[in-house]
Amino acid sequence: MIGALLNVIGIICIIISLIILNRTTKNEKNIYEDMLSKYSDIKYYYEYLDNILNDFNEIVNKGISRVESLNISEPELTYNNGNEEMKNEYSNKDLATMITIEESNNDNEIMQKIIELKKQGMSEKEIAKLLNRGIREVEIIIKMLENI
Repeated sequence: MIGALLNVIGIICIIISLIILNRTTKNEKNIYEDMLSKYSDIKYYYEYLDNILNDFNEIVNKGISRVESLNISEPELTYNNGNEEMKNEYSNKDLATMITIEESNNDNEIMQKIIELKKQGMSEKEIAKLLNRGIREVEIIIKMLENI
């Protein structure tokens, strides 16, 4: 009788072990399927990024070739020793802007120019553009001068 009881307990243990083994196998199978799906996603994104990088390289190379193909020449300046005439490709507006920029290097001069231009009714954006300064810099200087 004890032998039969031990056989029944053994069979129950074997059945429990098979059930636990079956559950573990299912969990491992689910984990494996998740890993396969993640691997396929990673592979897809890798190929997608590779295509994007290739397209980007093509765009960069086209841009570089366009820049290299442009024939950018510097403005031609010729001086005549006998006369004071000068051949220049700059317009009068460009020269005025360059002179304005060269003259406004000193901070005091910049503040005075900002005051003058503000009194003439120019906006802060126009002043900043004319003096080749930042808009915020011009705003700060105007606020400082208003407080004085």
